[in-house]
Amino acid sequence: MFNEFDVIKANKDISNRIKKSCIGIIMLIYNTPYLAYVAEFIDKINDTIDFIAVKPEDISIIYKWIEK
Repeated sequence: MFNEFDVIKANKDISNRIKKSCIGIIMLIYNTPYLAYVAEFIDKINDTIDFIAVKPEDISIIYKWIEK
């Protein structure tokens, strides 16, 4: 399970702009009609590529956000 603000990477090509290993951050979590996450994906200079909904199997965790 992912949480808001976790840093993630794409496990596969998700769109024509978001390719495998692209880095992103979880922005929103949806539980209905199925579990999905809205993620902001960025390029190598930290500019936003896109915001897109992804399924849990499409992404992997890189850094777990821990609120202080």
